[in-house]
Amino acid sequence: MRRRSLAVLVRHAVALAATAAPVIGAFEASCGPGDPASDAAPSGCNVTWQGPVAMSCFVDPFFYSGPVATGTMADPSACGLADAAATAAQCASICGAYGPICIANGNSSTIYCTDTTDIHPDTLCGRRPRGLRQPRPRRSTAALLAHAAHLEAASVIAFERLHSELVSHGAPRSLQRAALRARRDEQRHARMTERLARRRGATAATPSCAAQADRDLLTIAIENVVEGCVRETYGAAVATWQAEHAPARDVRAVMQSIAPDEVRHAALAWRVARWVDDRLDARGRQVVREMGRRAVQELRRNAAGPANAELGLPHATTAQRILNQLSIDLWDPAFPGQP
Repeated sequence: MRRRSLAVLVRHAVALAATAAPVIGAFEASCGPGDPASDAAPSGCNVTWQGPVAMSCFVDPFFYSGPVATGTMADPSACGLADAAATAAQCASICGAYGPICIANGNSSTIYCTDTTDIHPDTLCGRRPRGLRQPRPRRSTAALLAHAAHLEAASVIAFERLHSELVSHGAPRSLQRAALRARRDEQRHARMTERLARRRGATAATPSCAAQADRDLLTIAIENVVEGCVRETYGAAVATWQAEHAPARDVRAVMQSIAPDEVRHAALAWRVARWVDDRLDARGRQVVREMGRRAVQELRRNAAGPANAELGLPHATTAQRILNQLSIDLWDPAFPGQP
């Protein structure tokens, strides 16, 4: 982030993901584990399957967290694949009950399929305060919006705490003022997303957090790097994606208001990180960087939930493209040594 602002880096990651987004997506198939595929694979498409098994694997440049089924195609062209990557419909027809998400192209005989049954919508927005008690997330559009509103309200608490701790540790007034502004932003975000949820018949739970004692700078730095430099940065990119791609007009309008605020909040996290870094010893700085690396790895494992058409949430593949570019431009240089 030395040469380019965070806003530019977020826009860059989203723009690159957008150019590749049509390659693959969640196909609206009604099949599940053990059920027949909604579309039959092309005649002559013979695939030998291994799995699905719970696994984590890199399939450059994508990352999936299981269950993943690995198939070997006798002849990719017989499956309708040329040099380009498989389309969503091709994924559904070839993967069948193992799908509907896949990675495949005609340059390789291997196809990777997953149904992305795990969903972790809390990776999509909000700075979580320590001790937050989170309700179990559900998959419907209304429930996802209610969960987003819950996280936005929880972010109000997080920024209140951040402001208090910045004051107690003598941080510059500019950081203190930015934390107060972020708190006001999150109050507005919570109201906006709550209205979206109510419009669809859901109500957000009121956030509940365990009491926290005064914390030292290292503890504050660890929370800031995980919740701010990693999660908020990705959340800002997702909000930017939704602001451009959400089909629902009211959702798109809300995200167009929220996205630039979230970019600013993420930039605040990086400013706080630089201020704290100068006040930590070498061991403390090493711990913070290690926690940053782990947060990126956790986000990669958990961020690829199924897309939601109405909300414009990115498909698993698009989410990983965004994460990959943020890693290249931002996280890898900031947290050197990431495997």
